[in-house]
Amino acid sequence: ASAGNDFNDTDIIPYYPASFPFDNLVSVGGTTRRDAFYDFSNYGLHSVALAAPAETILSTFHRSDNDYFTDNGTSFAAGYVSGAAALLRAQFPAASASWIVQRLLIGADPVASWTGQSRTGGRLNLARALTPPLAPLVLQARRGASPHLVELQVRGEPSAGFVLQGSSNLASW
Repeated sequence: ASAGNDFNDTDIIPYYPASFPFDNLVSVGGTTRRDAFYDFSNYGLHSVALAAPAETILSTFHRSDNDYFTDNGTSFAAGYVSGAAALLRAQFPAASASWIVQRLLIGADPVASWTGQSRTGGRLNLARALTPPLAPLVLQARRGASPHLVELQVRGEPSAGFVLQGSSNLASW
C-alpha cells in the first residue's frame, strides 16, 4: 500500500490503508531516480516497510489507447512492490504471504536517505528477494539432561515453518 504523499511520519499520523497492522500488508515510501528521499513521501521507522521509485514515473493514461503521462507519488512505488510480490508468489507458489513480505524486506538495498525513515531503511531489490533463502536450514541435536531427552535447535529463513516428527523406533513416524 502507498505510504502517502503528505511528508508525514505515519508512526505519529497514520495513513490508511498503509497503516493497518496486517502481516500481509507492506507500506511503501518513495525514492527519486537518484535514490534520494522523495520529497512528499510519508515515512515511519515502524510503519513504513521500504521504499521504491516514486518520481517521474511513466505510466498509461485513461484518455485514449496508447496514451501515456509522467507523474510522481508513492502509489507508483506501491505498484512496483505489488508486482515484486506477485513475481515472488509465482516463483514460490507454496509460500505464505508473510514469507513473501519477509523476502521483500530482507532483499531491500540500504539507501542512505531512508536510514531511520522505514523499517528496512532500504529500497526494493527484486533480484535479492528472488535469490535462494538467505539463511540455510540448520538442525542441531544434543542429548538432554536425562537419557530419554533430546534437545533440538532449528534455525533457518525468517518466517519459515518447520515440521518435526518423532519416533521411538526410527521406523514409525
